[in-house]
Amino acid sequence: MITRYDPFNLYNRMTNPFDIAREFDNWFDLSHDTSRSDVWGLYEGDWSPRLDLFENDDAYFLKVDVPGVKEKDLELSVTNDVLTLKGKRAVGADEDEAMKKGRRYQREERMYGSFQRTVPMPMPVDADNVDAKLRDGVLYITLPKREETKPKKINVSVQ
Repeated sequence: MITRYDPFNLYNRMTNPFDIAREFDNWFDLSHDTSRSDVWGLYEGDWSPRLDLFENDDAYFLKVDVPGVKEKDLELSVTNDVLTLKGKRAVGADEDEAMKKGRRYQREERMYGSFQRTVPMPMPVDADNVDAKLRDGVLYITLPKREETKPKKINVSVQ
């Protein structure tokens, strides 16, 4: 059924007890990046990087936004078909001393500190052949599927 969205109809939008708190957070922008309900998987830390997960017949692919995070500050592991990504973004790591001297913030929106994302894979992966590359603030991760999970083409013979 298609219904018209009515932003002022709170009764229809508050279907469980936690919706009221979420609505107030949205109205007054009190939500912290890691408390947002649109982040998939388990996460903890000071902030949570956004990611895309997609697949083809051979592998799963993740693109993770980690601007300002250095390669040495990233840790990636796969255990029991669960990907865990840990890292940290330091305050002012990309700034020179002139920018730091006498700093008074007018607005501060960027998130700093440590993060951890734990993402379960839909099917088993080949953990020994996972590949990860960091380019332009995006972490590209390739997780090959195990051979037994890949689709098999079955030829049909005519008799």
